[in-house]
Amino acid sequence: MPDNNDSVVDHIGTGLLSAAVARLAAIHGPNLPPPLSRPPSLLRHFVGEVQEPMMALLLTVGVAYAFLGEPADAATVAVAVAAMVAIEIATERRAGRLVASLSAAPPHTNVAVRRDGAIAIVPAVDLVPGDIVVLSAGQTAPADLVVVSVLGSDPLLVNETPYTGEAEPVEKVASLHTTPEAVSSTVVSPCEVLTGSVVAQGDAECRVTATGPRTRLASLGGVRPAKQPKTALAVLMKSIAYGTTWAALVLVLATSLYGTLVLGRPWQDMVLYGLTLAFATIPEELPLLVKVILATTAHTLAEHHGILVRRLRALERLATVEAVVVDKTGTLTQSVPSLDGIILAGNGAHLVLLPSGNGAVGSPALPPAHLSSSFTSASSSAPPSLTPPPPQAILSAWAMSAIHPTDVYDAAVRRVWPSAMSSAESSVASLPVEAAATERGTRVRSVRRGDGCTYLRGAPEVLLARSLYVAQYSPDSSAPTLLPMTAPLGAKHHATWTQIATNSAARLLAIAETRPDGTTVLLGTLAFVDPLRRSAGACMRGLAAIPSIKRCVLATGDHRATAHAVAAALDAPFDSITARCSPEAKRALVESLARDATASGNRGAVMMIGDGANDVPAMRAAGIAAVVAASPGRADAALDAADLVLLESTTGQSKTDVMDDDVNKDGLSQLPVAIWHAQWAMARVRQAAVFYLACKVALAVLSGVALVVARELPFTPVQLLILEMSMDLGATLLFASERMPADPRTWTLPPSSSSLASSSTSLLDPAPFAVWTVGAGAVLGGSVLISFATGLSLLPDQGLVSRTDTARSMAFLTWMLGHIAMAYALRSPLAPSSVHGLVSKVTLAWIAVAGTLSFTLCSQQWAGLVTVPKDGLVVAGMCGMLPLLIDVVKEIMWSVQQSSSDLGRSSPLLPPLSSQPDERTALLPGSMA
Repeated sequence: MPDNNDSVVDHIGTGLLSAAVARLAAIHGPNLPPPLSRPPSLLRHFVGEVQEPMMALLLTVGVAYAFLGEPADAATVAVAVAAMVAIEIATERRAGRLVASLSAAPPHTNVAVRRDGAIAIVPAVDLVPGDIVVLSAGQTAPADLVVVSVLGSDPLLVNETPYTGEAEPVEKVASLHTTPEAVSSTVVSPCEVLTGSVVAQGDAECRVTATGPRTRLASLGGVRPAKQPKTALAVLMKSIAYGTTWAALVLVLATSLYGTLVLGRPWQDMVLYGLTLAFATIPEELPLLVKVILATTAHTLAEHHGILVRRLRALERLATVEAVVVDKTGTLTQSVPSLDGIILAGNGAHLVLLPSGNGAVGSPALPPAHLSSSFTSASSSAPPSLTPPPPQAILSAWAMSAIHPTDVYDAAVRRVWPSAMSSAESSVASLPVEAAATERGTRVRSVRRGDGCTYLRGAPEVLLARSLYVAQYSPDSSAPTLLPMTAPLGAKHHATWTQIATNSAARLLAIAETRPDGTTVLLGTLAFVDPLRRSAGACMRGLAAIPSIKRCVLATGDHRATAHAVAAALDAPFDSITARCSPEAKRALVESLARDATASGNRGAVMMIGDGANDVPAMRAAGIAAVVAASPGRADAALDAADLVLLESTTGQSKTDVMDDDVNKDGLSQLPVAIWHAQWAMARVRQAAVFYLACKVALAVLSGVALVVARELPFTPVQLLILEMSMDLGATLLFASERMPADPRTWTLPPSSSSLASSSTSLLDPAPFAVWTVGAGAVLGGSVLISFATGLSLLPDQGLVSRTDTARSMAFLTWMLGHIAMAYALRSPLAPSSVHGLVSKVTLAWIAVAGTLSFTLCSQQWAGLVTVPKDGLVVAGMCGMLPLLIDVVKEIMWSVQQSSSDLGRSSPLLPPLSSQPDERTALLPGSMA
């Protein structure tokens, strides 16, 4: 704990001295949370896997083989169990690592602290006990704190859910004692703000009492990564698996009874086959397959596109976004305002003071050329200077209305007139704040000082409506005279403000004072310019280029003309612009868009992009929320409400990322790419589910038909296990690693399309999904049945090898080749392989592994397989290629769609069709704009 002497702490207004900070940092170390617990050991994971119902069923088969006198088959089952458990563990641990990385601590936040008598912005990790921290609404406590003073008249309300479990915020008061020992008698003292607590209302100065592993939260075990809730798609996959499980069990029971009672087969053989068929046909891996694909996509976005996906379920909603609401300040702009002018009243005209000193009486507005250059680029490092200096009444009133030491607009004024502002702030230091508040709806801040006056700062049109007089300034008088507010004078103010905001996208803040007699005087208006983010335009144009997004709305608290000027500067096709938008209005806007989507029968989500505490209500109401992490005004509450964290920059960018070279590769610019990746992930989930379930359908139906028609089983139980391993591993590797094509038209359709190859916004509509699943399963099962029937009817016995064994070996080879061919044809939900891409490295590797395994098993006569004669190999190979007919069907459908639509022609939003997939799979928001 800090020493209580003057060498460490001067006083509350000064904070820690630099020497004390260095010494305390060496003692206490960085303000980092303790490390989280490690994942379960391999042994515990192995035990958990073998206790799974499906693995228990497989072990039952192995035990049955051992008791029935088949040691070789029992050994094969044991090897299969070990292999499948290893695959399961590797897959789940990899998915677990990816999911855990999504819940990792977000980028370190910055906090305002008093050090050496001044306010400094430092990383939270650098805090030490004894620091004086300035907390604001929406901010999360970066360490254990004790409230020293509450700023303004609003009470300090803090949400302490991590400690108390209560959702309602509690009021905090300043402590009479500042030592931690004096405030630790209760669980959470009324003057304590503990690590992780969120400020719901008010501002305060607090002293740090504990950091890092010494905080109360650390003693409780720290904040562990949030358990990822089951996604809607995972729940759907689980329900599909549940339904098909019962169907498979019924079929297995019927098959076993038929073989035993009708065909007279030994009951032991039929029980073994039935148990193995149940294991092979129950689609228990579907939820894990969904998790792997979504987690892999999230990892790609974090690694290559600067977007942290905090919740896996967000990817599903991200794929269905059809309306976007975006905040302006801090989201599209840099939230680093600079003062570009002051608008005053004089002799009925307007005097505009500029940093360049070119202000003149009668100037109707700030020159567009000046403000536009400041608006569209970062501010110069050299502070501007105003000539002539502004009236002292303006600076004094501005200083009187300041209540927060880190206000960015105060800092902007201070950069322009450092000495004059210092003098004004010194003169008001003796006038304490008696009351302060920010009015909801009007966004006007009022501060009542000890001189009996109330100083107002906020929207010009609101203060104009309240003012009875306007201050008139003249060069030969230091004190302003008062002009009665008239309708013509008010109209001139409105016209000037509108023109300035339109020409320069400036944010206008008026300053007024209400005197003790109740008279309100409008003193002047300050124009601030906030530079745009260089990636903002590319982001908005990229979002507008996505066909599934129907509406883009700009919602801001600024003046209407300012908002329209920002839209014009971005060259962004906003469908509507909502100005003077309060937090409640933003939330209502998001809810209205969601209701519109529901009323129209769509399932699309509304996305809110913001950064500040005023965006939090709308972010929580949205289907998916994104926060700009690099914004200086980013609130911790906004980070907590966000599903996506848009980071400042990315590493490891691919050369094929098609973005303008002069645009920063930050998360905001990559947001359209993330939506395309999410839609592609959902497309892969759909295709993987079609493949996986089609294989199960083919196995179940094939076994039943072969037993009834041919009176023989097409596979032995051990062969079924090998086929199941190939299906699981192949589906996971192929569909989880399939690259996104450069042209989205090869795998998406407009939402209005009725094609069976449905778009990513309706991936699992029952009708097309069922048609593709049953159709693909019928093709695969039919090809294997043809091969098996050919072996039974046309090939003779080969000495000691019966033709039944030969037919089963042919069916096995056909299946191994056929299910790979089917997966190859199903890689894209819409385009045939000639458009999607002929070469698939994963498919080639899968064929090589499956071919080597099949050749080894047949040549060595393992697992009931035998060497197949040349004629049988030809038949098995030809039948194994039949599932490529699925690709032929897709080729026909693609040709029909091209001839009946504009898919084959150039589009103003999309690039020409590409016959080859992009190697790095980055989409093209730059070229689509």
